[in-house]
Amino acid sequence: MSGARKNRVATAIHQELTGLVQYSMNDPRLGFVTVTGVDLSKDMEHARVFVSILGSETARASSLEALVSAAGFLRRELARRLNLRRTPDLKFVLDLSGDRGERIEQLLHDAGLGSSGPGGVAPPEEEGQGGDGPPDGEQPGAATPPAGEEPDGQGS
Repeated sequence: MSGARKNRVATAIHQELTGLVQYSMNDPRLGFVTVTGVDLSKDMEHARVFVSILGSETARASSLEALVSAAGFLRRELARRLNLRRTPDLKFVLDLSGDRGERIEQLLHDAGLGSSGPGGVAPPEEEGQGGDGPPDGEQPGAATPPAGEEPDGQGS
C-alpha cells in the first residue's frame, strides 16, 4: 500500500471528522474538542484519532467518553461521505502535546528563560531608537566613565 495514499486517506478522514465533531454531534457531554490528527494502520482498517480537549479533567473524560460512544455514528458517516473499500475502526486518543508545550513554556518562564515575543523569540533591540540606547552623539558601545573619573581612564 502506498504511503502517499495512506496520507491522503488520513487527511480526508481528519477533515471529515473535524466537521462531524463540530457540526453533527449533539451530545451534551461533548466539550470543546479539536481533532489534531489521524494515524492509520498499514492495512487502513484501524485509525487512531488524536483529539485535544479543553477544560478540566472531568470535562476531558466526559468529552472522550462521548466520542467513544459516538464512534459507530462517526464511522457510518465517514463511510457515507468517503468512497473507501473499508472504513477504518476509530479509536480516540487524547492528545496532550498542547499541555506539554504549555508546561515547558511555564517552566522556562519560571527559570527566567521564557520568551518575550511571539514565536518564542525576544525582539532585538535597535540602536538609535531612544530609550535604552546611547544618547545622541555618542558612539554605540563606547563606555561612559563612572562619576569622578576622567574620560581617558586615568584618575586624579
